[in-house]
Amino acid sequence: EKLVHSLEVHFGDKNLHKEFVWLDIFCVNQPRLTNGHPDVLKKKLGLLTHGFHSAIRKFDHFVMFFDSWEDPIPLKRAWCIWELYGAAISRKPIQIALLPTERQVFIDALREYYDITKFAILGIQPKEAQCFDEEDLAMIRTKVDKDVGWATLKSLVVKELLRWMTKMAKEAIVEAENEINEAGVLHLGTTITNADKT
Repeated sequence: EKLVHSLEVHFGDKNLHKEFVWLDIFCVNQPRLTNGHPDVLKKKLGLLTHGFHSAIRKFDHFVMFFDSWEDPIPLKRAWCIWELYGAAISRKPIQIALLPTERQVFIDALREYYDITKFAILGIQPKEAQCFDEEDLAMIRTKVDKDVGWATLKSLVVKELLRWMTKMAKEAIVEAENEINEAGVLHLGTTITNADKT
């Protein structure tokens, strides 16, 4: 419910009848993928090494749902970190979907404590991310160690998350300016009305 609502808000300015969202949980047989069969492991390795990121490059948007901006669960999940890395190397801007209430908390924090929000992102620990399936975790860690390196992966992911945060900060500034302008107009209108009464 929270995920669907966040996506509806995120794509609020789009024609929802023409927007299609791919969710792996609806497309992947999770029990079958975690049964440990050699053929399944081989296919998962192929998916990890080229298929997954190749699919990301074909998407128009890359959106990840954060249940919380301060301590989002996806940043603790190895597959999610791998997806974020895939978006980064595919040059797909990372977009984050938040619940309206959580987005407002984040906007308020950006306005008042910009450094704190920045450090919350800088503090992520991709190497500590976990998987439901231990074999998946071992496979991802081996792939990162061999082809990327944890420092590079973190740098790329953090860079894209900071880019998203900067975009949000700019939107917060515009919203704040609009609020000030509206308040000013309201105050002027009240002043004129009171003046007419005297």
